Amino acid sequence: MFSLRLVLGAGPLVQVRRSLVALASAGVGFLLLCSLGYALGHPDETSESVTRLLWCAAPVAATVQLALTVDRVDSPTRSVPPGLAAAGYGPFRRSLLAASSIALICSAGSLLALVVFLYLRGSLVAPPSDEPVIDVLAVGYHLPAGAVLTLLSVLPVLAAAASAYGYRAHVPSNARPTRAPRSARAARTAAAIAAASCRPAPYVSRTALASPEPVAPPTSIAQSGGPPLGVEVAAPSTAATPEPASTDSAPSPHTAGRTAVSPSTAEVAGLPWGVALISAGLALEAYVSRDAPTTQDLIPMPGQLSGSAIAVLTAWFLASVGLVLAGPGLVRGCGQLLAVGRPGAVRLLAGRGLQEEAGRLGRPLGVLCVVASSTYMAARLHDAVPGLTADRPIGPLTGLGAALVVGCTTATALLTAWESRHARAAATGALLRLGATRTALRNAAALRVAAVMAVLASLTWLVAELAVTPLVP
Repeated sequence: MFSLRLVLGAGPLVQVRRSLVALASAGVGFLLLCSLGYALGHPDETSESVTRLLWCAAPVAATVQLALTVDRVDSPTRSVPPGLAAAGYGPFRRSLLAASSIALICSAGSLLALVVFLYLRGSLVAPPSDEPVIDVLAVGYHLPAGAVLTLLSVLPVLAAAASAYGYRAHVPSNARPTRAPRSARAARTAAAIAAASCRPAPYVSRTALASPEPVAPPTSIAQSGGPPLGVEVAAPSTAATPEPASTDSAPSPHTAGRTAVSPSTAEVAGLPWGVALISAGLALEAYVSRDAPTTQDLIPMPGQLSGSAIAVLTAWFLASVGLVLAGPGLVRGCGQLLAVGRPGAVRLLAGRGLQEEAGRLGRPLGVLCVVASSTYMAARLHDAVPGLTADRPIGPLTGLGAALVVGCTTATALLTAWESRHARAAATGALLRLGATRTALRNAAALRVAAVMAVLASLTWLVAELAVTPLVP
């Protein structure tokens, strides 16, 4: 109920973004239900039904990414509001609250998909008369309730699990409850018992006694005028006793640099792995395409997955993962190239801004590059291979799936860019107060966009050309 109040109590702009998530969830749910309808109408074509279901993985992944981005941008539980903190909502309960909110939005979209599917089947009104639609919707067959609920719950469950995991992964370590080592707790307990019974405490090492809570010395020392046998007492010191370090305070810069991985290291570390995966995928595709009898056997199409087509699909998957992994490193490299040498104010602002936002912008832009390269390859293959879709023409479901993937990835990239602009609001205000002009800030933003588009567009075109060349006769 609290999650429902949070969803309904948001502003109009937030509701628009969440409506986009619900519509995308409805499209994915409709595709899954159409796969179920085809399986019911064609019980002998098991491989075809499984292939149609597997091709729904790309829209599901794109919709989950959009849902996570909207949840990160709009969810009030990402910060620590005083009301939630006073009500006892710690990091774990806030992660559950965020997961239930995004699951509620996706469930609304799945319910809309079910209503549209039943309407087109004729379960709510008279049966439709379009034969291709009837073949996909399995009119006249009984829909199993368990299968319908399972398919419609896939997207809400995945989105909720990813939201909870992403929230827990971004919770700072100093906000999590810490426990003292077992040896330190045992040492404090033994010292407290010895002090209460006026007996000397057993020998404990200095490392075990190192704890944030100081232990009071036994009272028998002060009463007898000297320490008991076997206990050493340090000379009294005039220095003040240091206060115990708080577990909620942030670590010092000296220790943080040795224990935590810097953002630049984490971003650049994915670049060589991305290049390696792209190279491995292109090499695998070139190797498989040598002995293929025809070009149609190499192209993975729904219902047409031979051994060579599966190998080509695997090569494309490796190259896509490589593009996504290399995205943050490429964006950071663009920032470093802009700031190289002795840059001016505009070039320095553009370069430092890209280096700062590389971790946030890299992955969504990498996914957008994957979608753009796939679209380019599909257009090239459709023009170069005659009769590619003669046996299996592109239908409305294929167009719906492509529209979902392109729309969700584009919306995710735009929302991430808007989030980055919002995160730079404080720095932009400080620059304006220091005397920077708005024209200079706009020029820096335009330079950032131009540099990223030039590098990523060139890489996308190069990867798509290398991937489509072995398939074009």
